[in-house]
Amino acid sequence: MNRNKSLSIFIFFFALFLLTHHGFDKSEGGGQYWLAENILRNGSLSYPLSEATFQPSYSSAIPDLNSGREISIKERTGTIAFNSNPAILTPNGRVYLAHEIGQTLVMLPVAWWNWGIEILMQRRGFNPWTIYRTKIFFYSLMGALYGALAAFLFYRVLRTGFGQSHLGSFSATLLLCLTTYCWSYTRYLFEGVLQGVFFLFSYSMLLRFREKRKGRFLFWVFLGLGFSLITRVTSILAISVFLFYLMRLSYPSKTERLKVLLSAVIILVPFGVWQAWYNWIRTGFFYLSPLMTEGISEGKGRFLGGLPGLLFSPGMSLFVFAPLLLFSVYFFPRFYRRFKWDGECVFLLAILWFGLHSSIKLWHGAASWGPRYFIAILPFLFLPVAVSLREIMKRTVLRLSAMSLGAWGFLLNLSSIISDWHFRVACANARGKLDQSWLWDFWKAQPADMFRGAYENVVRLMTHAPPRILENYSQADLWPVNTINIWPFAVVYAGVPVWMTVIAVVFLMGVLFIALRKILTPPPRR
Repeated sequence: MNRNKSLSIFIFFFALFLLTHHGFDKSEGGGQYWLAENILRNGSLSYPLSEATFQPSYSSAIPDLNSGREISIKERTGTIAFNSNPAILTPNGRVYLAHEIGQTLVMLPVAWWNWGIEILMQRRGFNPWTIYRTKIFFYSLMGALYGALAAFLFYRVLRTGFGQSHLGSFSATLLLCLTTYCWSYTRYLFEGVLQGVFFLFSYSMLLRFREKRKGRFLFWVFLGLGFSLITRVTSILAISVFLFYLMRLSYPSKTERLKVLLSAVIILVPFGVWQAWYNWIRTGFFYLSPLMTEGISEGKGRFLGGLPGLLFSPGMSLFVFAPLLLFSVYFFPRFYRRFKWDGECVFLLAILWFGLHSSIKLWHGAASWGPRYFIAILPFLFLPVAVSLREIMKRTVLRLSAMSLGAWGFLLNLSSIISDWHFRVACANARGKLDQSWLWDFWKAQPADMFRGAYENVVRLMTHAPPRILENYSQADLWPVNTINIWPFAVVYAGVPVWMTVIAVVFLMGVLFIALRKILTPPPRR
């Protein structure tokens, strides 16, 4: 496989996701970033309750940097909330994030970078507000990096594991990124995206092990799964599926099966020990993550009670936000016949993910864009489509259907780029409209609301109409979410000179064009 082509794939998607990023953050990843800063500055995983240097408020126009420690305490459960980030108050008076450590570890380099930027800006006399917004801008771009890594790994999986052509693999990766809600989640730091990157990395190494049968690939398989475990504990499901795949792959050699099991134990046990200890210091139980405790957990629902919603609701179903998955259902029997072990892997991941997440009360992921918990396995669900593009293009009915579904997915997710799903959810909640109609009423559901929001934004930009005001949104944040919600609009409004913004945009567009040109240039004839 041509390494230059692979690198161009990564650069292309990274530039694309940077260009369409909004440049600020309102996700749960913010708390994980500020914890990374705390680790670097203070060498601690926790905060004293009295400490005022936790996540600064991003909601007020001129934020009070001490407001980050405003809390609401639930005495019975010991849970608190720092802004939008759930946390645990332990008996010794210290506060730990409820979320796992994986994304925090990944953010340590950008926290170190921001620390240096902060020192330089302080020496130059910049005010705390400007420094704070600059740091948010840089760490928020990590979502674009996650998206580019996922695209790069998906492309490699198709090329090396499924023998797809270069252009076929690129086309399938482009469809995955732009016709599904993967695109929107490159603008947020939901840790499920990072979990999915680790899954794809481990799967790509698993396919390399299948080809080469060398132990070093087993090491990378389980290392990726170990990091996914300390990012989200639901990774236990994927670990079991990957182990099953490896057992099938190693049959009937008992020696090779033993090698696989020993590798799994040696590499995964340290991650399991860490997770057990981290659970224990936060909840008092080694097996209980804070996200599973009462007061933070979304609670248990009926067994598979959310399955109809995940499959058929107009507001939150997979087939609305990733419409080409309908072709995955259609082509799955053929995919299974061609790639039996991989078909079993996809099927088991889907069954386990549906079984777990459709059984919780908020199966749709609460305030989210689409069924967010499925973002981690979406590339796997997309595999039957990705390896069937040639068959789709050969048949007129399938080709026209795929074009229609792809266009729907692209326009829906483009509307979420123009507007902002977090802002639209907050507006709906303020109006008391965040009810069952958000899920089940076609004309009032989230997709229809987002299309209206995008249309209103374009009209507002053309007519200079006043923006919609929402409490807890700063003026710097209100402007982009009411016009075109990408970072050039945000930074110009925040005071960055237009010429600097134009140079940055032109540079990224140039990088995008050069990478695309290298991707589409055929290899030289020998």
